[in-house]
Amino acid sequence: MKKQIILLIPLLLHLCSFAQSERVIKLTSPCSDEFVQNVPGRWLDYGAGLNANISKQQQQEIFNRLDKIHQFVVNIYASPMGFDAEHGWHTFDDQFAYQVKLDHLENGNTRESRINGVPVVLYSYEAYFGRYSCVYNDTHKMLRGLPSEDVEWFFVYANKLTLLAGEVPLYIDGRKVQMMPAVKGNWKGYTLYYIPFQGTAKTMVFLHRDGMLPYIPVTRKQYLDIAIPYITKFYDDQVADLDKIPVRSIEEQEAIKNKNH
Repeated sequence: MKKQIILLIPLLLHLCSFAQSERVIKLTSPCSDEFVQNVPGRWLDYGAGLNANISKQQQQEIFNRLDKIHQFVVNIYASPMGFDAEHGWHTFDDQFAYQVKLDHLENGNTRESRINGVPVVLYSYEAYFGRYSCVYNDTHKMLRGLPSEDVEWFFVYANKLTLLAGEVPLYIDGRKVQMMPAVKGNWKGYTLYYIPFQGTAKTMVFLHRDGMLPYIPVTRKQYLDIAIPYITKFYDDQVADLDKIPVRSIEEQEAIKNKNH
């Protein structure tokens, strides 16, 4: 999550008219930051998005794992105070370690398609946390935490390398080269990775079986062997495009300037 959520023990009692289906809550006394931080929150369930072509037994096995993750999160935030929490999970059919086939189109563009991938089921757990707040133009109204776009979040992905988000247009053996994120530190023996994200940052840990990396490390020589020709061609093309721009005489420039004025 991008911010730390602080749990506070309720100290004040206010009479509130709670409407389960509405986010705006009317109060009998003025709203304040201290008040909203001590309002009991809710755990909500937005359900499951089931898009993987698997059997009922396989689906239940995945749900059992996701439920253990959910119980771990609920144990931390068993009784939300000053915020709402919402969870759900998803399953998708995906491919792992696939190669990329590039088709060159008539308009000069290229189209990518996946080939020789290993079929896997991607599944995920998502939890969102929205804090309560006072309505800025009405001192006797409060906003519940959810639904809202301004939320903190906690995600767990299985069988997906969301960690490798820094994609570059380079290929080795038909597979895309991706950049590892920066290392921020350690957490309980696990490496913490740091990825800037829309003005804030995502902090992630990466779990895998001992001795079995789910990616192929790229040596510095492999990277430079493909990066140097690509970068050289990129800047050669930029210079060639600049050379195509017509150079106007002083008289022509003055004529264009006078016309625009």
